Amino acid sequence: MDIGDKVPNVEEAYQVTCTSRGQNPGPMTRSIFKLVRAEEHDIFGSDDYLRYGQKVRIEANQYLFRKKLSMVSFKHSPTVCSPVSNKQVCCVSAARPDFNGAWVIDHVDPNCRFEMQGEGVKAGDPVLIRHI
Repeated sequence: MDIGDKVPNVEEAYQVTCTSRGQNPGPMTRSIFKLVRAEEHDIFGSDDYLRYGQKVRIEANQYLFRKKLSMVSFKHSPTVCSPVSNKQVCCVSAARPDFNGAWVIDHVDPNCRFEMQGEGVKAGDPVLIRHI
């Protein structure tokens, strides 16, 4: 994320970008995120494990900015869009948590995605992070 690059027409939101595998510089303050339960009481119990099908919020590193920033996605509109693709924009925002900042963890294989719902995600397993 780049807190020096504000998203136009969105209150206190900052751009996010990605790199290809070959260009990945590794972990740094602006590329570390934390997955947090989106719903305090959900069907997955009260343990601290991340499960397939679970709704989460993606929070930025707390040491990066003076406010809590969460990753959000806004639908394309005449005033809000991605500067590169001119489509839906994904950014980090200091706004209160809402539906724009809710994501679901899914299995990467669509053939077993339904069967894996509720199963714990193992460390190192690739996942699909889907915007609700």
